[in-house]
Amino acid sequence: MTTQNIVLVIVATLLLVAGVVVGAWYFYLKPVQVPATYSVLETPHLSLVNENTAYAEAESFFASGQYGQAKIKYLEALLDARDPIQESQIEFKIALSAEKSGDYPDAITRYKMIIGKATSYRFTRAASAQQLMLMVMEPAAQRYLPLISADAPYSEIVVAGDREMTKKNMAEYASSFYPLALPELIAATWYGQQLLTAVREGGMSTSTALQYGEKIRQKVENVEKDIVRIQNDPNERRLIPDVMNRKAILYGLLTGLRQVSIDNARAAFETAIQMNAVNGPGQDGFSRYFYAFFISQVPTLGSSDIQAVLRPVYTDPAYVGSPVVTFFMGEKNNALRQKANITAVAQKDADFKAFLMTIGWTGADFER
Repeated sequence: MTTQNIVLVIVATLLLVAGVVVGAWYFYLKPVQVPATYSVLETPHLSLVNENTAYAEAESFFASGQYGQAKIKYLEALLDARDPIQESQIEFKIALSAEKSGDYPDAITRYKMIIGKATSYRFTRAASAQQLMLMVMEPAAQRYLPLISADAPYSEIVVAGDREMTKKNMAEYASSFYPLALPELIAATWYGQQLLTAVREGGMSTSTALQYGEKIRQKVENVEKDIVRIQNDPNERRLIPDVMNRKAILYGLLTGLRQVSIDNARAAFETAIQMNAVNGPGQDGFSRYFYAFFISQVPTLGSSDIQAVLRPVYTDPAYVGSPVVTFFMGEKNNALRQKANITAVAQKDADFKAFLMTIGWTGADFER
């Protein structure tokens, strides 16, 4: 299959993406089919906060980072759950408390238990699979992969030595229960990367390109729907910053497939910066880095565009010790395989390069 044909196939299958991008924030979310006592606006979480005293107390402990105390209270709340849907919501928060406490084995066991129960709320089944997906992505949790893959279906989902494929497989598994935004973005990005590689190098059949293109189109649509749901759910709004980062990254990737305009991608990155900035000073650093890397790959944009986005990270004291600066320090050793991308940005922003050298990088680190 020629490069020209692949591009034509992608164009033919993804034309609807542009319309989704333009209308993202105005998409009408149809009511989700859930039991009569719950809805998108009246979730099991909100019902529990209002009627289960132990759950409400657990939420206070969780919000303050006291995950051990939160877990104890959630276990107490479980005794007063009035239906299987509330039970699965509480069980999810117990598992999440265990994960936040660093007890990955307990968290993994509990997430798998929730997923395996047919009576569990489909959102909590999807959310539990999402958390397993995030563990697969987290360096600190890598040693627990054998525990995740110990039984079916995870023994087939986890691909030894291929974290990207494992992420995609786990994302698709989560979406089989409900298409949450994060798993849909992870999977769509994987399909987009495969198509972009095919455009550059060839080797993909027409039928596969059509299939991947349709998957991306559907997943982008699902993401926009779920963003509306998340914004209306106080229990899930914490996910918005990460969702918006990954949405921007996906749209940046889709510009390479000629399916999203550069202007729409830039708007997505700017929204990601705004959504992450609400977490506090210096917390939009990753959004700014992702945006700067995107700019570095666009021939019509230059050094001044990168500096306009990235300069605060290396000049504003609010970013000292921030997660993105810690990330830059670690990538001197290519810990997360991002060193080449950081170098690409530094080659177009001399001030950023100078900053990297103040936090441990040397001239040799910029040599390819």
